[in-house]
Amino acid sequence: MGYATFNSTNEIQVARASQEESFFAYLPDSRHQKSASYPSNPGDENQKISRLNAATPQGPSRMLAVNLGDEVQVDATAYWQDTNNGQNAMPVNQIMASLLTNLVNIGQATLPPGETGILQFNDPNSAPNSSLTLFMSDQINQLNPNRPQAYLVYLYLDNNLMVNTNYSGIVPVTDPAEVRTLQSPPLIMPDEGYFYTFVTNSSQTMVEFNDLTIRHKQGVILAHYDYYAYGLMWSDPELGNIQDQTYQSREWNQNEFGDAGMDLYRFEARMYDPVIGRWTSLDPAQEFFSNYIAMGNNPANFVDPDGRNIVVLLEALGLCGAANAVNSKLGGLLGGLAGEFNGARSISKSIKILNSIRTMSVDNGRQ
Repeated sequence: MGYATFNSTNEIQVARASQEESFFAYLPDSRHQKSASYPSNPGDENQKISRLNAATPQGPSRMLAVNLGDEVQVDATAYWQDTNNGQNAMPVNQIMASLLTNLVNIGQATLPPGETGILQFNDPNSAPNSSLTLFMSDQINQLNPNRPQAYLVYLYLDNNLMVNTNYSGIVPVTDPAEVRTLQSPPLIMPDEGYFYTFVTNSSQTMVEFNDLTIRHKQGVILAHYDYYAYGLMWSDPELGNIQDQTYQSREWNQNEFGDAGMDLYRFEARMYDPVIGRWTSLDPAQEFFSNYIAMGNNPANFVDPDGRNIVVLLEALGLCGAANAVNSKLGGLLGGLAGEFNGARSISKSIKILNSIRTMSVDNGRQ
């Protein structure tokens, strides 16, 4: 995948102060002359760095809007001297109060507004507030108490402002008396959302941060598709050529039969026609009264990954609080709902399958 690259570097120099402050929040309060013990480096032109402790815990911060496929990586350098004060840190609840305040301040220009957006972080009972508090508290409690509670933080928030823990983390300072690099792994964004990063120190020991760098490589959109419910495209893709894998990640055989208009999706077991919403051959699993029914006649709630058995979301049926996916022989139940067959077969089989789904949903809830 090709990328366009955006780099932001927090090299704290007086000559670049205004430029840096346009990229990063919380710079002026933490910008200080390097300490006398800070290791010299002939190639380092920085005159000032960001000095943080419990009195001034918040360092340079940045929030970005990200898209599916974007790659983000952050790093910074940190230096501290061993003064045996690493264990004298702020309580976790104070750290979280400060973090949430700073997030709301810096997120004003990026996050959605109002009570359904950024203001949720002011409500301790909201889901975004709870997810962030739980994640950060867990991360902080795992830190070495004999070192400064100073670290590089990176957080990925989805469109619902919930923390995705697979793309978030804390990188703590390591050994004293040397300039060390703190770095996140390269992160490929799983969807649209927001990426928030900052450096902070909640302990009494002074830590000097420098060179906070964000590497944001924006993914190239190859094509954009809009579909009718049964997989027929509204129109040609907005960008580029049609890709091989489209609806339900299946191969789209466009113009394979010339201009006959028989453009089909190739599933593992059989071919599918999105124009009529039906399979072109018999159902090897014989799920329904009609062998040609696709997605149980309910494409909004069901998919068919291989052309044999549908996958049903229990949440869509109102039978389970979580979205559990189950492969099932649901011919009686779904056929009855769709009105595709009749008689004792539909009624008796529907009741049996409905009871089995309820049992499965209870079992899944216990796991």
